[in-house]
Amino acid sequence: MKHKKDLIIGGIVVIALALVGALFYSGEAQHNQARPVKTESLSDKLDKLSTEDLLSLGLVFARHDEADNKNYRAVYEQAQDDTLKVKKYREYHFDDEEVDSHERPIYYLGRGVTIVVKKRHDAKKTQIFVSDHGDEEDSVKLSKMYQVVTKNKRLKAAWQTIADNLDVADSFSKQATSKQTAAGEDDNWFIVPAGMRGTWYGYDEYEHKIITLTFGEHTMKQNGQLMYLHKFSQSEWQADQSETLKKQQANWLSVRTFTLRGINFMGVKSFNQGAGAGAAYGLHTEAGQTVLVAGSGAEFWTDTVYWKSAALAQAYKDKKFGDLLYQDDSWTDSGDDDSDDSDDYDTDDEESNTSDDDYDDYDDDY
Repeated sequence: MKHKKDLIIGGIVVIALALVGALFYSGEAQHNQARPVKTESLSDKLDKLSTEDLLSLGLVFARHDEADNKNYRAVYEQAQDDTLKVKKYREYHFDDEEVDSHERPIYYLGRGVTIVVKKRHDAKKTQIFVSDHGDEEDSVKLSKMYQVVTKNKRLKAAWQTIADNLDVADSFSKQATSKQTAAGEDDNWFIVPAGMRGTWYGYDEYEHKIITLTFGEHTMKQNGQLMYLHKFSQSEWQADQSETLKKQQANWLSVRTFTLRGINFMGVKSFNQGAGAGAAYGLHTEAGQTVLVAGSGAEFWTDTVYWKSAALAQAYKDKKFGDLLYQDDSWTDSGDDDSDDSDDYDTDDEESNTSDDDYDDYDDDY
């Protein structure tokens, strides 16, 4: 009888324990089901981005946002195809611009493209500044860049590829001369005469507006496009160059110097240009002022006379000077009060009889 009673008690205990266990596991399951899955915040994602990620993101966004910018496109394409070495500077200068560091490191990616990352405690408010030769675009918040790039499959893939291809320097570099930093290492850049450097103002008779032309030590900026001036080299011009090199030379101008009608001209052509005279620029004096004469065509007819101020360009916009050759005027010995060198050019014949003697070579630093 006692044995039977013990069995009954033991059974009750087992059942009770089973019920308790069932209740425990049921409660735990409900607890786990009610617990929300923790998702990573945008700030957390942005905090984890490496320097390579940030620079790649800035480049891809700039290429997307400024689709017409040739330098952004060139660096973007290069970084997708091969390793791109990125140098780090405390300060960086171009001929006529200084990159704003925002008290942060300046990363130089080539072709004049620089990126500055201004980090904030909240990563979403971090700002990225991308510039082309110091001409800074509006700053963009990291959060916006990230959202734009990651929502586009093509841009996202490019971002990841470029981040893998960036080789970012650990230590700071010291900027070399402008010859080297402007468009690659080269000791054959043309040195613009000191008197020609700076911004000049002319008048476009077709657009009816003031236009500008700016020369730096080795550069020329016109219509918003910055070009690099390279001494003419017959061997380089004739060389069978790679597509990569041709892309690099897309913003190069080949320079030759000559004297014509008493003016020392700097003749420029696209670096890989074949036929065509190109354009020429030379310092001269008109109305008691130093001017920059711009000419083009077979005889380098005067297109524009540039002045040191917009006011002078406006004042003389309709003036034709007798000692300059214009395509729609005859060159005669008579000239007018402004003529000094009319004897250098004679058009008694129907065709121009300019001889090789009229095109005298002169030193680059005239």
